[in-house]
Amino acid sequence: MKIKFFYFVSIILASSFFLLASSQRINLNSTIISIDNINSTNLSEKTIFSENGKFVFFISGNYIFYNYIETVLSVSSSSIPLPTTGFKYTKNTNNLKTITSVPFIGNDSKVITITNTYLYLIDITQKTTKEIIIGLQTQNDFNCYITNYLNSIFITISDIFFTKYDLQFIDSAFSTENSGIGVAEPQTMLITDSKNKLIFYGNKGMIRLLNATNLASTLPKSAIFTINDSVSRYIGSIDVENKLLYTCSRNEINNPTNKLSFEILNYTSTSINKFKSVDINFLPKSTSTYFAKCNFSSIDLIQGQIFFTLIDSLQNQYILSMDINGNNQELFEINNNNGNNNNNNDNNNNGVIITSFTLRRSNNGINKLIIGTKNLGNQLLILNYKSICKNDCSGYGSGECLNLKCICKEGFGLDDCSQRYPIISNVSALPLRRSPGVITIDGDYFGNDVNKVSVKIGNTSYSCTNIELINQQRIQCNFSAVALMDYSTIPKSSDGYYKVMVFIGDLWVESFKFKYLLPSFENFIQKDFDKIKIIGDNIMDLQYQSLFKLGNSNINKFNCNGSINEIICILPSDAVNGDLIISDIYGNGYTWSNVILNPQLISLSPQLISTSPTDLTIDGLFFTSIVTSKIGDLFQILIGNQNINTIIKSSSTLQFKSIDRIYSNTTISLENSKNSLTFDYLSPSITSFIQPSDNGNGLLRIQGTNFVNPLDKSLLQILSSTTTTSNLISNVMDLNLNYIDIKLPNDFISSLITISIDGRLSNKTNSDGTGGNGLKYLNLKPIITNITPLPSLKGDSITIIGNYLSNNIYMITNNNNNNNKLDCNFINGNKIICKVPIGSGKFKIISQSNNPYDSNDILKSLEFQTSYTIPTITSVSPSGFFSAIYPSGFTITIQGNNFITDKSLTKVSISDSNIDCTILDPITDTTIKCNFISNQNQWSTKISVNLTQNSLSTIFSDGFYHYIHCVGSPYECSNNGQCNYLTGLCDCKPGYQVKSDCSVSTTIVSTTTTTTSTTITTTTTTTTTATATPSTTPTPTSSAITSTTTSEAPPTKTTSTQTGSPSTNSITTSNQITTTSAGNTLNPTSSTSAGDTPIPTSSTSAGDTPNPTTSTSTSKPTTSISTSKPTTSTSASSSSGNDHPASSDSDNHLSSSNNSKSNYNLIIFTLFFVLALL
Repeated sequence: MKIKFFYFVSIILASSFFLLASSQRINLNSTIISIDNINSTNLSEKTIFSENGKFVFFISGNYIFYNYIETVLSVSSSSIPLPTTGFKYTKNTNNLKTITSVPFIGNDSKVITITNTYLYLIDITQKTTKEIIIGLQTQNDFNCYITNYLNSIFITISDIFFTKYDLQFIDSAFSTENSGIGVAEPQTMLITDSKNKLIFYGNKGMIRLLNATNLASTLPKSAIFTINDSVSRYIGSIDVENKLLYTCSRNEINNPTNKLSFEILNYTSTSINKFKSVDINFLPKSTSTYFAKCNFSSIDLIQGQIFFTLIDSLQNQYILSMDINGNNQELFEINNNNGNNNNNNDNNNNGVIITSFTLRRSNNGINKLIIGTKNLGNQLLILNYKSICKNDCSGYGSGECLNLKCICKEGFGLDDCSQRYPIISNVSALPLRRSPGVITIDGDYFGNDVNKVSVKIGNTSYSCTNIELINQQRIQCNFSAVALMDYSTIPKSSDGYYKVMVFIGDLWVESFKFKYLLPSFENFIQKDFDKIKIIGDNIMDLQYQSLFKLGNSNINKFNCNGSINEIICILPSDAVNGDLIISDIYGNGYTWSNVILNPQLISLSPQLISTSPTDLTIDGLFFTSIVTSKIGDLFQILIGNQNINTIIKSSSTLQFKSIDRIYSNTTISLENSKNSLTFDYLSPSITSFIQPSDNGNGLLRIQGTNFVNPLDKSLLQILSSTTTTSNLISNVMDLNLNYIDIKLPNDFISSLITISIDGRLSNKTNSDGTGGNGLKYLNLKPIITNITPLPSLKGDSITIIGNYLSNNIYMITNNNNNNNKLDCNFINGNKIICKVPIGSGKFKIISQSNNPYDSNDILKSLEFQTSYTIPTITSVSPSGFFSAIYPSGFTITIQGNNFITDKSLTKVSISDSNIDCTILDPITDTTIKCNFISNQNQWSTKISVNLTQNSLSTIFSDGFYHYIHCVGSPYECSNNGQCNYLTGLCDCKPGYQVKSDCSVSTTIVSTTTTTTSTTITTTTTTTTTATATPSTTPTPTSSAITSTTTSEAPPTKTTSTQTGSPSTNSITTSNQITTTSAGNTLNPTSSTSAGDTPIPTSSTSAGDTPNPTTSTSTSKPTTSISTSKPTTSTSASSSSGNDHPASSDSDNHLSSSNNSKSNYNLIIFTLFFVLALL
């Protein structure tokens, strides 16, 4: 049967371990090793280790499992299973109390287990068992201690009930033939010294020394030596080489707190001596009163550290660590079972119950405590522990703890091996006579505390000062200017190196690493106009330099400064070319022959010049360094790549004048000098703009300063912020240094103008703070040349055409002098589209250009007057012959477009006499009605209609005719004659000529009249607009049938207007002819009898009120006006029901009777009327 071990780190279990504040040696990061049980009921009841530390055993019920400890400790991952061996007991031994192993030759091992009745010997390899009766007859608990001796064992059994305490010997054959030794005190400890063949038998209040050989024989079995001092030794570890026994003890008397102590017993083969006793300086947790006992012990004799496991009165368990002298005690709490002390059922305890304890040292410095447990089931607790030495000897890599003392590894020092000895790998050399010189020491392990660092050079008399610890690998310090070479007593190596000593705290190291460097010179250069720089290495301080000389001029060394690599000296202002010499007090020196000084350019005045010719002065040095040069001579310089002659004013001054052209390269240099100067031109400045008064030709003059020579026109740019062509250079007409004439593009608008000359902008301030303050914004007066279209009354977009237009468009109305800004879409300087609000009448438009940089600079265009769309009249009704004689007059209906509905702004006048026509409410945008009254009897031509709305007027010339009414009642000529509207007289029918109004008949006889019809046909193209208005006045009965036919036109609505002409004819534009009688719709050519009322374009029954109808059509009709030849029967009496008053003419619908005597006149008049209409 194979069992698997699993290795894992348990966070939950580790949280139950508590290391007291003083403890640092035992690592809290514990490792738990677990075995996977066969089933959940097989929890481990006890885990122990063999005395030789080879095996670990898990006892669970009738099962036993085991494996090598080294195999268990080698597990590095919980995913790696460990093979192990296990088997089941042949007998039911559920009450196991202790276990140990007995090693034999090879890898075999035996296990002895004890119950309250039997002792079992188990061969775990052969899976066999042997048993012997141990003679206990009680079920009570008992204590049992087993120790091995050669191939045999000693066992002590305590039967508490019978107070029987025996120490027995059992040989390798599992025989108890040799009797043991009985004592009267409960046993507390059993330890074997196999090397010296001694047994230490601890009992309550005493300890006995026994000879193991005698106990294993038939010799008398008695103690060799006994200490009876009322001290109980519970457990211990033994040092067989030094014959020392270390125990955890308690004095059973005079110990009110039950304090434990640590004892050291030295012994011989015949005696025991109490060498030392040290109190255990810890108390259990506050809930527990005392430590009950120590139950396991393990010792690390190499280090000198011993461990005990302690149990307090509440069964809480601890590990105690100390050195073998009882010092450096630390306590580690394993668990807390919260006071659950149920000895009858240990598995109910919440904490860990330790069943075995051992340690394992390793070669890598990671030493382990291995703890076997009971109620943790199949688990081992493994803790790392540090050495007992100070600071753990700073870890395994630094030192090793041996017998309470750190043995440091190579390169480490101090009592805890915590510090490395410093290493010197390199020391920088120091030039001779530097004050002070900086030395750099490279190496390692210089530490982190500069206060612990000191450096000596040569010997301990010369210290390095101002030590700076750069890092653990570098030290820098200052060494004085002392010349060690002057002291013969200071040792040095054969190659000239002096000793360097580095002290880091108590550790130090020395090495011959330091030496001096002699100066060397490499080169010289002329520097910073008036200085010469000598370059070298290891140069001594200036105080040790003796001579500086150029040509015949000495250089004052107090005008010099230097470093280890260079010396810089100020040259005399009159220095000339020659040899350069340097030397020191030791005779070290160098000479450079025929040193040539380069003339130096230092400054230029002015640095900003006008584009006009300007005087310039150059300050510099050594202009006369060449022997042949003198004041007043020409001195040639370069401006760009052009040679320019200047005049030498002094050894440090040159003068020349610039030209009126612009240099593209303004760098001034000398052919034999690396230094150069530069000048720049002043930025152009705009002072004003001059614009012609009419502004129509687009000419503009820009005036200012620092403009450009015409020959440099290519360097000029005229930049506008708004034009699509940003550079207006192509528009330049003329220019010079003070003005530029340009012709503006057609679409140009007011904008920022910037002059750029070779990249210098007029709106930029010069480097000297000047410039940049000239006029920059060109504000042009806008010009409006046209506005289209006329907007409708509801508001429309208009297009404004002109020049230099601005987006600030304002509208001025006739009745509002305030400027109203319009919402506009700026297209370009020639075109702007603006939204005009609802309105009427005339208005004015202006374009206003505002200078955004000057609130006082505002330019406005001339006012451009226009208007909303002018009202138009398309028709006036009624048409024909009408009379407006006072007081009645008649209503005129004007049809058209673009009418405003404000009565107060509307005026209608009739004819060229401007007779007012009174406006009637309401006014719509297509219809106006007015009442016309006139005292004038007649006009010879058609009367025109004049309409004026908000100052906009229109005339409709094709109006109507005015006529005179004839007398008669209830109709003109009493409906018995024809009215001559030109004379106002009736032409009465025969028999009605008695009175002028034809009202009296001379006969009552009916007459029949036959009339011959005459037809006149006219072809025309007509646009007709008419309004049919409901009639409120009855229409007289017509006695004639008149038809008007329009052909060659598409089907349209019918518009019929009865004009009240002298005849009863009506003009109809339609595709059909309709004659309407009261209550009936008549077919074409039907007659209208007396009592019928013709209603144009509608069929109306008696009592109905016709609805108005308006129709407009355009066609090319052929109009036929015919006078039929009917036979009319007229009775002497008029038809009943036609009792309308003669004055009822408000709708201007008039009709009269027709008789045979007036046919001729009717034909002539009708012809005249039709011609007038055409």
